[in-house]
Amino acid sequence: MKREREKDEVEEIEEQIIYAIKIVLGVLLVTLGIAGLFLPIIPGIILIIIGLILLGNRKAKSLLLKIIRKIRKKI
Repeated sequence: MKREREKDEVEEIEEQIIYAIKIVLGVLLVTLGIAGLFLPIIPGIILIIIGLILLGNRKAKSLLLKIIRKIRKKI
């Protein structure tokens, strides 16, 4: 019983770490993608799409709306 609980706890911690890494990586890619929209070296749209996929549906939608608002303010 004790080993099973420990195993479950380890698996839960691993899932939380993977989730956190996906969020950090997703935000980083979206940020680089936004910079890529203005810099010719970085492929902006591709990085934004990959970042949003990593972030998932809810966070991707809210982040995409924020990006669109900021871009509209600059134009």
